[in-house]
Amino acid sequence: MSTEPGHRLNDTDYERFRGLLLERSGLHFPDNKRRDLDLGLRNAMNDAGIDDLDVYYRRLAGGTTTDPTWESLIQYLTIGETYFFRNAAHFDALRNHILPELIAERRRNGLRMLRLWSAGCSTGEEPYSLAILLRQLIPDIDDWHIMILATDINRESLMAAQRGIYRPWSFRTETPSYTQEMYFTRLGNRFEIKPEIRRMVSFAYLNLAREGYPSVESHTVGMDLVMCRNVTIYFDKATTQAVIGRLQAALLDWGWLVVGHSELGVIDYEHLFAPRPFKGAVIYQKMPASPPQPEPARSISPTIASPLPPAAKKTPGRRPPRQVAAQPGQDGRPPTPDPAPLDRYQMALALADSGQLEQARAHLHALLKENPRHAPACWLMGKLYADQQEWDRALEWLQKTIEIDQLLAQAHYLIGLVYEEQELIEEAVTAFKRALYADHNFILGHFSLGNLYRAVGMVKDACRHWSNAADLLYHMASDDVIPFSDGLTVRRLLPVIQARLSDDLSECNNRAGRSRT
Repeated sequence: MSTEPGHRLNDTDYERFRGLLLERSGLHFPDNKRRDLDLGLRNAMNDAGIDDLDVYYRRLAGGTTTDPTWESLIQYLTIGETYFFRNAAHFDALRNHILPELIAERRRNGLRMLRLWSAGCSTGEEPYSLAILLRQLIPDIDDWHIMILATDINRESLMAAQRGIYRPWSFRTETPSYTQEMYFTRLGNRFEIKPEIRRMVSFAYLNLAREGYPSVESHTVGMDLVMCRNVTIYFDKATTQAVIGRLQAALLDWGWLVVGHSELGVIDYEHLFAPRPFKGAVIYQKMPASPPQPEPARSISPTIASPLPPAAKKTPGRRPPRQVAAQPGQDGRPPTPDPAPLDRYQMALALADSGQLEQARAHLHALLKENPRHAPACWLMGKLYADQQEWDRALEWLQKTIEIDQLLAQAHYLIGLVYEEQELIEEAVTAFKRALYADHNFILGHFSLGNLYRAVGMVKDACRHWSNAADLLYHMASDDVIPFSDGLTVRRLLPVIQARLSDDLSECNNRAGRSRT
């Protein structure tokens, strides 16, 4: 194919490129967006110095979406227009109803914490708008634990967001007139966000179309509010449904999802959320889980980073779902219900993620009082004690976990780490083996078992497990966070394993001669 302007993709090239994009990134290019795909491909190929479509396709197919070739293409295909306080109706609902209610509820509960997520944050105007809004609504905000997570698949946009320097075009008619003067420093004809606002937002790469969230590692658990506006317009219906389902799992009960006006009615949200009408906007609220049906045959899942604990039981006298009042603080409003068991676990995860360990334990104890056989809660309790090096209490809770679920790989793995800290090598080896029996693809189990085998001179066994870990990592993206690793990425761990395989384990080189560039 020629890359000269005006040349169109032929049908074969159009189908294979749009299929690859849908599979890897979730981006969908139907017939009415064929020209957008053509233009984006041409620009990205020019950046890459490639003028042959077949060569370019092979480069994409052989890489991951975190490779520079993919990142350049995604940049051209997902350029989003945004500005501060875009869509006044959404921000009016947040300013006058949703956030004041939430702030008042947290004050009543003595839990001064909020977690907000801008999913598809582009160049940062949306999450910074949320930070400004919270500064206005919470006079004692420095006494609160505030997390505003901002994620995007476009790394160029993320870098621009982190710089926090904007042109006048980022301030439109919907942007309050005081915004520039109060929250920005003028740099010639540009405006730099002030440090106290910048510090409130954490930016991170995340491909919403890929599984792996919600998770503790990506900080996408226990959310009070998720804004995902004009993001799903890039996806097909199946991908959108999957993304909305994961965002719903990331929210606390009674949490809020904000989507773009163009996305309303296109996808059926009502089986996951209750639509709440505000002036000029509809915003979706996550309702507590329904009463459980008779329990089917249990299937064991080793995953806890994306938790789905048993549904909450209704307790006698439990209040009906809240309705959003016309004016906040109006008399006769139903009081906020207590958190349901599902909500308690999500809240405990969020508290642990923000360093509030005692409050996290309090929620876990309350949950376990209602449901003593809640294995994820027992595991998290064990992890909290292990993180504080209280080994005996950690083991007590982890043993309870595997009494409930013997095939919970992460519980066996954490037991192995505790034993390793206590220099009980044989016990640690046994625990890591049990983790791998429960889940043979448990990356950190292979890595840790390899380390122990190497320490006792069992070089071939060490090599075998390191190679298994490397093989699993090869199939992940470089910036993917390894499950149950407290934030360790593939990019950081894989070179460590490769170095150990190549430095002094020459007999293993035949097994692990591949390297990742």
